[in-house]
Amino acid sequence: MRKEILTICDTKYTFVFEDIEEQSDFRCDRYGEQWRSFNGDGAVLQLFLYAKQLQAELVEWREALQSLCNQQNGPPLIRDQKQWQAAMNEANILLSKP
Repeated sequence: MRKEILTICDTKYTFVFEDIEEQSDFRCDRYGEQWRSFNGDGAVLQLFLYAKQLQAELVEWREALQSLCNQQNGPPLIRDQKQWQAAMNEANILLSKP
């Protein structure tokens, strides 16, 4: 069973994709109520999956940049070079992604 959820517009719309034993359901709820079915609409499904991928990448970016900022903003005499370099390497890996 696979279930993925994407909520947008301050929880106004919630897209739900459920894949259960060769059956799938893809819909959008509006204000918590079932609103629209997207079953069979491959274009909207691909857009949904792309948005989920971007959402996951955004979390990675934020974590890497937060780590880098934490290291950059420490006192210069106390800052640990190994931790700073690890944070910089992580940020550089993300920056090198297409």
